[in-house]
Amino acid sequence: MDIFGFDKELIEKEKKFLEKRKEDQKPIRAFNIHEMMDHLNRLSQFSLKPPFQRFLTEMQWGTTGGALRLLITPKYHTVIQRLQHDLSGEPVWFCKKVYSIDYENYGGKEDVVANELYEIVQNLEKEKLERNLAEYDLESLAYKLSNVIKSFKHDFLIFQGIKELNENNYELYMFVRGAGVGRTIGARMSQRVNEYILDLSFNEQTGNVKVFFFPVSDEDEGGNMWIIQPPDFFQFFSSGQQINEIIDAVMVSLKCF
Repeated sequence: MDIFGFDKELIEKEKKFLEKRKEDQKPIRAFNIHEMMDHLNRLSQFSLKPPFQRFLTEMQWGTTGGALRLLITPKYHTVIQRLQHDLSGEPVWFCKKVYSIDYENYGGKEDVVANELYEIVQNLEKEKLERNLAEYDLESLAYKLSNVIKSFKHDFLIFQGIKELNENNYELYMFVRGAGVGRTIGARMSQRVNEYILDLSFNEQTGNVKVFFFPVSDEDEGGNMWIIQPPDFFQFFSSGQQINEIIDAVMVSLKCF
């Protein structure tokens, strides 16, 4: 017999606790790339250039100079590129924007991400094409980028230094905090990453700026052999692009290491 009503209160508390635990144990809804691309495709029907999609992770608007292309990487980076011709006359896809999808919190909100990406594509469609340059101040890009990396607080990466290989090639070095971290490729863990190298180069014949960064790891536990792994970021930029646009694209990718 419950004279004071304690049993009822305990039963109510237990009921709420079980309901909460049941809610917490529900699987988190994963971000669905297919749904997001479907939303983006429907939005793009109103674009000046109709979209076409060859792969699930790729969408393109147009095929000639000024065409835009969207690529989704395994790390949920969305790279948006624009087709232009370099100084040698060759067509090149230049990186214009890197967008990081918050896949952990936006499962079920694929339409929101699609709207944001479509807005970016629309804005890029309105921009004039940059003209590649035969001369470029790569040193300025290298040091401005290094300053941004220094001021950025990262869980693993620590800026180490910058090295001029020649006037058209610089490397930025970053230590991995502690004894390094394992790098996941697909479903397996690769060698332990000890250092990241960001390589910047300018080609005077084409006017292209190439940016890529790659991890360096030890082959065995004793660190007796060092191996360069495949790059996590490899993009071309036009030498006519704004420096801040290049830095923003690089930093979005670097933050998700």
